[in-house]
Amino acid sequence: MTKVGWVADRLGNRSLPEEFTADVMVQLCLTEDDPNKLTTSSVGKVIIGEMFRLHPRNTMEALDMLSNTSFWASEGFDVQDQPMCLKRVTGWVTDAKGSSDEKDRLSTLQASSKPDSFASLLGLLGDGSPGGAEDATTLERRTLEALPETAERLAQESVDLYLLEKQLLERRRHGEMYHSRTSQLLLRDLLGGVSVRAATR
Repeated sequence: MTKVGWVADRLGNRSLPEEFTADVMVQLCLTEDDPNKLTTSSVGKVIIGEMFRLHPRNTMEALDMLSNTSFWASEGFDVQDQPMCLKRVTGWVTDAKGSSDEKDRLSTLQASSKPDSFASLLGLLGDGSPGGAEDATTLERRTLEALPETAERLAQESVDLYLLEKQLLERRRHGEMYHSRTSQLLLRDLLGGVSVRAATR
């Protein structure tokens, strides 16, 4: 097993906490555009592709965790980076899924080269009629290609909702803290009308 395989296996086999794996996926995304990285290849794409090849279900669960904006905030990441990273990581996973599907099809075709397995080959490829396997494959490919953009859009909506909820919570806390006349007077005279919390944002 190569070093990449060992690292990918360790991240994907649940020997480490899922939160840690998700955090590593975020860090791989965030360092992708770093001009000081020591390689021109996409380290994140290679690692996450290998993770998906070895442990597809666990990789998808970690990716699902990345779609949770509250998780991003609790881990200390800037929620504004979530849409871009979710798009990028989803792209890496869909690339890995597409290449693994293609390898599966090729190996099945090679194994099905006997005349008596023609029926199983038709079952794999479809019956050749319109709407058969070729159309299904094209539809699957288009769906996979659309996933990163969809993930980014949904993540942006989630970030907007998260920030709105956070703002409403801040307003409610402010109202509870400065509900009496005395606290409003102190806020105005001692703090210039701006709470310490609002001033430090």
